[in-house]
Amino acid sequence: MLLTFAGGAWGREIEQKSDEEAVSSVLGALRKIYGDSVPEPVAHWITRWGVDPLALGSYSYVAVGSSHDDHDAMAGPVDGVLHFAGEATWGREPATVHGALRSGHRAAERILGSPISLAELTRGVSPSR
Repeated sequence: MLLTFAGGAWGREIEQKSDEEAVSSVLGALRKIYGDSVPEPVAHWITRWGVDPLALGSYSYVAVGSSHDDHDAMAGPVDGVLHFAGEATWGREPATVHGALRSGHRAAERILGSPISLAELTRGVSPSR
């Protein structure tokens, strides 16, 4: 698995490229470093958060003067009925998919009032290609 981030001007430029152009760009950079031993990918998934109207390029971060505890505090619950989940509410690993999954698991356990096996919760879930 290979993960790459493109931010700033380069991020805006790469979002305008087709998937094939973006993959080719990454492979070109890798092949400059490692030569022709870099194989073609078997699959790819390119997100375009900067143009996604629901994200607008955002993800959470720990601001100056704050701590990871602030992320956990945002998870609630509020008055015992309003629960929040998402990468921004998982202080140990904010801005990660893992944090988003774990925060959803935490919210589900709080709502149900009992532990739930994360393995059981994700059984049968597999990434799509």
